[in-house]
Amino acid sequence: KKTMVNWYRGGTGFAIDGDNLAMRGSASAWKTTYGSQEIKSGKCVWKIKIIKKSADMMIGVASNTKYLENSYWSKSDTECYAYYSGNGHAYGKSGNKAYSEKWAAGSVMGVHLDLDNQCIWFSKDGKNLGNAYTDVAKGNSYRLTVGMYGKDDEMKFLSYNNTSDDEKKQEKDSNCIEKSTAFIMKQTKYLENELSNNKIQQLDVNGLSVTAKYFG
Repeated sequence: KKTMVNWYRGGTGFAIDGDNLAMRGSASAWKTTYGSQEIKSGKCVWKIKIIKKSADMMIGVASNTKYLENSYWSKSDTECYAYYSGNGHAYGKSGNKAYSEKWAAGSVMGVHLDLDNQCIWFSKDGKNLGNAYTDVAKGNSYRLTVGMYGKDDEMKFLSYNNTSDDEKKQEKDSNCIEKSTAFIMKQTKYLENELSNNKIQQLDVNGLSVTAKYFG
């Protein structure tokens, strides 16, 4: 289920455009901004396009929104899980570790949060980069969180998708198909019996389509 996306709040080192989607650095220093969606359970994904990048960036999620004028990923009072463009490492309050590849301008980055299974992973241009963390702390609310250093660097919020809603819809659709198939099979068996007793002239079965031609 796709939802309207925008930025919730950001430090003074950011300039956010009129539609609240694109943002750019207005100073050469670390600054942080947060997405508007607050996630407490389920699964979701945010997509961001990197428009211009001359210095390092960080994307991920964090459990509070108070760190605006500096880096957010090393604070002892914040549960955070992030991916750093400069070296491809994953960062959190416990430190950093090797994770995946670097990223640059032109990339579409995805932040995939699964609180049902306590994991977070990232994607680059549609490629799944694998789990960065599998021990995301429960009991917190998380927001998309972005750190940026360069002046005039820019990124744009593309989409937010609640994948838990998608899975529920797929399960509902699957149940409907199963019920329809069971009904067709029952009707087909009945009509085959009618055909064997010479009560109908012709029976055509094509997948889930059944046509019976009666006498007269």
